[in-house]
Amino acid sequence: MARWEKREFNLPPTHRWQARKGNKIFIADRGAVQFEYPGDWVASPGEHSFCFYDKPEPDDDIRLECSMIRMPPIKDDDWSGLPLSDLLENTVLASDTRGVTKTGSNRRLRRPNMEAEWLEVDFFDPSQDRWAKSRMCLARGNGIQAFITMDYWPEDAATVRRVWDDVLRSLKLGEYISSPFRGPRPR
Repeated sequence: MARWEKREFNLPPTHRWQARKGNKIFIADRGAVQFEYPGDWVASPGEHSFCFYDKPEPDDDIRLECSMIRMPPIKDDDWSGLPLSDLLENTVLASDTRGVTKTGSNRRLRRPNMEAEWLEVDFFDPSQDRWAKSRMCLARGNGIQAFITMDYWPEDAATVRRVWDDVLRSLKLGEYISSPFRGPRPR
């Protein structure tokens, strides 16, 4: 089982990390993965991932989950020979056991030092006897690959759009810190 340690810091208002009002910043492995999430959500470590719930389980309606791996170093960190779209379609969707149906086309996000691709799917949840939705994002950069998912009920789509947009807007990979009081290291 992975070892997780939760630390919360109240940083001065002049600190370089500033979450949007109502959000908190999640940082895994000293900066390997970083993003904002709603400050009133419940955070919970898993064996190979970290989950955030809109309400305590089992009363939750929305689950945000993140896992990461370190990528092997390659020349110029050029992974163009392994497109994220292929990984999503041929690996993630193909191995999903929920009988997912893709809705719409893939969406891409490109920033300096990071690329991401995400899609949305529908699936039937037999435990609740109803249809559900999931968003899946594969992102990589700075030697890190993150897989972020968000499972939800269709009636929660407006909340999911807002939270998902905040997660993707604030997502950073491989921006390591030596101290949370100093923030990210200069490049």
